[in-house]
Amino acid sequence: MTEDTPAPWYRKVGLVILWPFFLPIFLLSSAIIFAMVLYVFVHCFVLGLFLYVRMMICGRSLSWRRFVARIAMQGPGTLIIEAPMLGGGFTRAWWTPEKILTVCPYSEPTKDEWRRAGEKMQCLNWDRWHWEKYIDPAKGRGLLLSLWTGQSCEKWVRRNYPSVEVVNTWTALVHYPNPEPEPDGA
Repeated sequence: MTEDTPAPWYRKVGLVILWPFFLPIFLLSSAIIFAMVLYVFVHCFVLGLFLYVRMMICGRSLSWRRFVARIAMQGPGTLIIEAPMLGGGFTRAWWTPEKILTVCPYSEPTKDEWRRAGEKMQCLNWDRWHWEKYIDPAKGRGLLLSLWTGQSCEKWVRRNYPSVEVVNTWTALVHYPNPEPEPDGA
């Protein structure tokens, strides 16, 4: 069919009949998706602010100026980059004066190990250990440095303070119970 030939009658009838049904469904589904995205964004934002205020009250937040001063006083320590969500795009940055890689009983997982753990909805011992020792708002010892931009903090710290250890942890599944091992050993 060329541009000069008119559309067949059944296409014109189809457009006239389907548009009144398609347009409301499209608008309704768009509104539902927008509301869901807005809810998730507001929920994450508000929970993040509550965490920040809680850490401030507990004395576990750290400004950049105090961070640099602590590195000068207490040594480089370790920057912990926490990914608190499954597939979320934001990360948090925590700092501790301890050298985590020397005291941690587990080795840092590879990306494949994290991927397999995510597929099985299972928290790795590495992540659970970091949560219990440093990140847990109730019992942890880490100091909150950045609430949403942990990866950019990591880049800045690696560039300006290369002696600071940087470790990554994925705490999205910390609260999930670990599934029982499968009987076939897999």
